[in-house]
Amino acid sequence: MDPSDALRDPDQDGRTNRDECLTGTNPLVYNGPTAPILAGPVDGERVGSLHPTLAVENSTDPDGDELVYEFVVYADEGLSDLVTRIEAVPEGDEATRWEVSLELAENGRYWWRARAADPYVAGAFSTAGSFFVDAVNDPPGVPNPIAPSGSADSTSPEFSVDPVVDPEGDEFVYRYQVYADPELTEVVVAWTDSEP
Repeated sequence: MDPSDALRDPDQDGRTNRDECLTGTNPLVYNGPTAPILAGPVDGERVGSLHPTLAVENSTDPDGDELVYEFVVYADEGLSDLVTRIEAVPEGDEATRWEVSLELAENGRYWWRARAADPYVAGAFSTAGSFFVDAVNDPPGVPNPIAPSGSADSTSPEFSVDPVVDPEGDEFVYRYQVYADPELTEVVVAWTDSEP
């Protein structure tokens, strides 16, 4: 009844009061798409590709509008360090997928989220998830011997080495070998597993 508010959009769904009046929708009820749900990789998952495929369960739209999706990948949990993004990915059957086109870093952790858009407005983003890129299983670092050094005071010396880490954060054990010759050809003691 008030022509002066024809171009307003009080529910912020991209449709003006005039458009909603003409189509018979409620100008006070949001008609945009719902936030999608992350389908994979699941939060914290290790992925075996530098170009992982991200998937979301499709959003719903109250008006049945055709939807497209935006995927965004970040290098930090705060979602401020943008790595790559894509818009207008066509909706798939039940789930929508995007293979990350940018080559991600091996042993890198990334965070991602997605949202759907109808012809009028982009909906809310999904909750964020993370994944770890592990295309190649790298070995742990090389430990440096600490003790014994020189001559040992015991016939059963205790061995120690500098601590090392595994690039993927996998659990590992230390294995020791003792040789009777400087060329390391005559094994005296075979492998012994020791916790990190």
